[in-house]
Amino acid sequence: MDASKLEGQTLSQYEFVMTEIRPFLDKGAFDEALSRLSIILEGVPAEGEYKLLRGAFLARRAEFHLELQDENAAWEDAQEAMNLGWYNAALYSIAGWAMYHLDEPELAIEQFTRSIELDDTRTASLMGRAMVHMDDEEYDQARKDLSRVIVLEPTSGDALAARAEVSIYLETLKSAKRDIEKARSMDPQDPDFALLEARLSYVESDYKNAKKVLSETIKTGSEVLESLLLRSHLYLLEKDFKAARKDAIRATNLFPEDAISFVQLALVQYASQSYTLAQKAATEAIERDATLADAYYIRALSYKIVKEDEKAEEDFARIENQNLELADFLFGPLSSGFDPEAFFSETLSRADETPVESASTEKKRFSNPFSGGLPPIPGMGGMDPSKMLDQVFDKDGNIKPMFKPMLKMMMKNAPSMMKNVPPSMLKKMGNIDPKALDDFDPSELNEDQIEEQLKTFYKMVKSGKLDLGDK
Repeated sequence: MDASKLEGQTLSQYEFVMTEIRPFLDKGAFDEALSRLSIILEGVPAEGEYKLLRGAFLARRAEFHLELQDENAAWEDAQEAMNLGWYNAALYSIAGWAMYHLDEPELAIEQFTRSIELDDTRTASLMGRAMVHMDDEEYDQARKDLSRVIVLEPTSGDALAARAEVSIYLETLKSAKRDIEKARSMDPQDPDFALLEARLSYVESDYKNAKKVLSETIKTGSEVLESLLLRSHLYLLEKDFKAARKDAIRATNLFPEDAISFVQLALVQYASQSYTLAQKAATEAIERDATLADAYYIRALSYKIVKEDEKAEEDFARIENQNLELADFLFGPLSSGFDPEAFFSETLSRADETPVESASTEKKRFSNPFSGGLPPIPGMGGMDPSKMLDQVFDKDGNIKPMFKPMLKMMMKNAPSMMKNVPPSMLKKMGNIDPKALDDFDPSELNEDQIEEQLKTFYKMVKSGKLDLGDK
């Protein structure tokens, strides 16, 4: 039965108590409302004619607990209210949100669905169920519930933003852009809406709009860490190191316990050739989160550039087979379109693409053996091929840990790289027909096979069987 209504004396008592605590609710003092209601509940028995009245009071207290983020207490009150025979769409919705925040998705779905069955216009329940579907990667179901919310509440910015995120996962970016722009038109100052629009603009290569949107929300003081770091990243790509550094430092000041802000600062310092400061920022990040591979990566690059090779090798060894996280943090649901291992190298490469101003600048650019995509790592033996290889391989011919993150990128570029190998070298590498490279597909080989091939190649060079100086 639907015991959502009280009658007679119990209804009058309920309305009297709600009138008494209304002033607390009007000023958002849910803790005071909860305390007052708890005192009243002590005198309400769980039997007879007062059974439903107690259930009604428990349902309201569950709502207050939820507002105060005490989900366990909210769930307990909701369950007790239901056991007393008091249940309705609002109570099931409260129970659903309590379970959602307690990371109990199956129970959350069950409660939200019961709420919707009783009232299919309750947007809070539809939103809640959509959130669970999103967490479970059931994006079609999430989109269905969110679309229902938008039909019922066309001005719901939260629903539009959530549907935009779902559209990203469903790879319908035009729909995502349309929804998030509409959400921002309703609330231009919402930092989360701005962040999502900026991310979408970034993947469309509209960096100007991405920076504009971020600057608008940051200017209002509605700062979120992701927005500051993404704008810092955009400045970095423009080679505006001063602005990039300013945003990164601002992030470390506003969010001093977040290691990722120090990672961005370290990246900016490295790109601007402040290698000692890059090491310092990376170390700050490691002190806050010793598992953050990005910090070790940037510190290792900085060590390498000042020829502290042993320290660099130690840091690279620490992060072997670990994932880099900065791209995922900056781009959120859009990060699946980025290769995290190539993200740093591409960023640094673009930041290093400065206009040629002098002969010395020209020499500096083209003496970099990793120009065109990989991070500039000096100390590679100049342009002596044999010495360069000694930096990449250990004495047994195994690739050093610091270069393994680059292997995937090398495999992607393998066909074009092979086409540029001198014919005389192809002949020494097994009399390879250059035309055969047109059909070469590196995806047919795994990384272990590639490493073994490179090991053989290195040994041939060191033994003198292959002369890289041949033309």
